[in-house]
Amino acid sequence: MSERLAASAQQSAGLLATQTDALQDRLNAVIGAIGDHSDEISGRLAATAQQSAGLLATQTDALADRLNAAISALGDHSDEISRRLSASARESAMSSPARPTR
Repeated sequence: MSERLAASAQQSAGLLATQTDALQDRLNAVIGAIGDHSDEISGRLAATAQQSAGLLATQTDALADRLNAAISALGDHSDEISRRLSASARESAMSSPARPTR
């Protein structure tokens, strides 16, 4: 009986080892698939971040150009208003009668 028990134990241990090896193989396959998926997601995220940064830089440059143009136009307008006010003041001074000084 002892030999049968030993043989049965040996057979059970062999089956357990086979099942354990199969589970280990499946676990390694799952871990590999997760690693591959993680690498793919990381690549996509990096590409998306690069694209977003490029678009943001483009939009920022466009806004800076528009702001600079608006500031320049405002400066030109301010200069024109100053010229008109100066001309109006000169005309007003020339056309008004001289006041007697006291």
